[in-house]
Amino acid sequence: MPVFRLSDIWKTLLIIIILPLAIGFFSSIMATQFQIKEPKIQYIATVSTFTTDERSYGIYNFLLTNSGNNYADDVIMLVNFGDKLVYQTKLDIDPTIKHTEILSNNSYELDINTLNPKDTVKITLFAQKNTPLPNAPTIQVRGKGVTGTSGINYYYNPLADPVVIGLISFLISIATLLSYFTLKDKKIEIQD
Repeated sequence: MPVFRLSDIWKTLLIIIILPLAIGFFSSIMATQFQIKEPKIQYIATVSTFTTDERSYGIYNFLLTNSGNNYADDVIMLVNFGDKLVYQTKLDIDPTIKHTEILSNNSYELDINTLNPKDTVKITLFAQKNTPLPNAPTIQVRGKGVTGTSGINYYYNPLADPVVIGLISFLISIATLLSYFTLKDKKIEIQD
């Protein structure tokens, strides 16, 4: 029959159960605290143009999103064609997002007060002209402390998620606890 002293049992419990739980808890808290919170404004532009005998027509679609993990203030999207065009616009935006559209002969500007993380805005511009339309207008997107980039990246890294880190730490602690109970039933003799 194994002989255990009470101090040995507490040392074992401390090493096998309490220490991994504490490490897992503190690592998940640290991951949450050190996660960088910043906005990331991105856009995609698609263009369809066609020409008839009299005019050229174009449909310019834009998808603007904040794929970061913090809100973006004072976001401005400016689309400049450089020539005189006649526009019609269609804006698909959450009605609770405060915004202003400015339309001129050769440019379109969308001002958004605040763009929250994962907010998406869809913009469609219809253009017509007597000469061929440009395939690629000049697009500028800026916000307070952030510049917009072309292309949307929905890459998700689960190892950077504090919930996943906490879950992994918890599972490691449970596995350690289970291994303690399976080793406890084995015959171990400790000699003084």
